[in-house]
Amino acid sequence: VLSDDDTSSTIAVEDKKPKRILIIAGPGNNGGDGLVAARHLKHFEPNSHIMVVYPKKSSREPHYAKLVKQCTDMGIIVSDGPMDGEW
Repeated sequence: VLSDDDTSSTIAVEDKKPKRILIIAGPGNNGGDGLVAARHLKHFEPNSHIMVVYPKKSSREPHYAKLVKQCTDMGIIVSDGPMDGEW
């Protein structure tokens, strides 16, 4: 039986095709969780194209702005809503 770490490494090695991943993130902690998930996915799937639709960005805490910046710095698209065209 493989542990979680071994399984994720095995999956990442065997499937090298770029993926398109869409994450829809709500406000508050749910939005933060979506941004963190996007970051982790980008680490495990560096050739993937990831977009986070995050329409209700939280302005209450600067932590969320930092998460958005981390994502965009990694090449993850963070959008207020649906985008036209390809991503």
